[in-house]
Amino acid sequence: DLYMQRILSDGTLAFEMPGVRVSMSDERQFDVDLERDPSTGELLATWRHGLFDEQWVYAQRMSLQGDRLWGEEGMAIAEITPTYGSFDSIWHRGQLKTAIGSGGLIRLHTHDQSGSPSTDPLLVGFAQEPCFAQIAPSGEGAAIAWQLDGPTLDDQLVAQRVNRFGQLGGPVNCLADITSDQSLDFFDVSAFLSAFTSGNPASDYTGDGSFDFFDISAFLNAFNAGCP
Repeated sequence: DLYMQRILSDGTLAFEMPGVRVSMSDERQFDVDLERDPSTGELLATWRHGLFDEQWVYAQRMSLQGDRLWGEEGMAIAEITPTYGSFDSIWHRGQLKTAIGSGGLIRLHTHDQSGSPSTDPLLVGFAQEPCFAQIAPSGEGAAIAWQLDGPTLDDQLVAQRVNRFGQLGGPVNCLADITSDQSLDFFDVSAFLSAFTSGNPASDYTGDGSFDFFDISAFLNAFNAGCP
């Protein structure tokens, strides 16, 4: 089982030993990755869930009081190949972003603060196993790197960028180019309004998890600034 413990500023423990269980499931839980939401202090844990014949990547959001916010057992993200599959997570711009390498594919899974999928899983690239997938923030988007098994000892390191709109590549410094066509026009304005109306995280230009006037103002400023 996975447990959470907090050490308070005076050195005492917030919870009785051994701590608070992250998942109440009886399945095996290991290989944990821990991230923090700086806006709330809450913790995001992802881990391998299950035995050798079938494993999944699970996630849980834990409050500072030890509450399990994404269900008693946590949330299943995707199945992963036992032993040779790999995963890595970050908390970025109000979303949990998890890169999973499994079955020869690298996919990006994105979930909002409630644990609901923000978008469908995105195919990022292809890889043999083990691929040692890693993910890191890259400006408004994320960068994902993994290993390709080459002939003999000639392995390769491959990287791909996913921009803030969930598309591969794209300009880093042209924030208002939502359509990623290297120009700013009516279609970008229309795409922003559509995302803003539906509460799509792509329209959260301030990155505070809410959709308000400040996001509209930030988009207009970026639009007026143009593309480099």
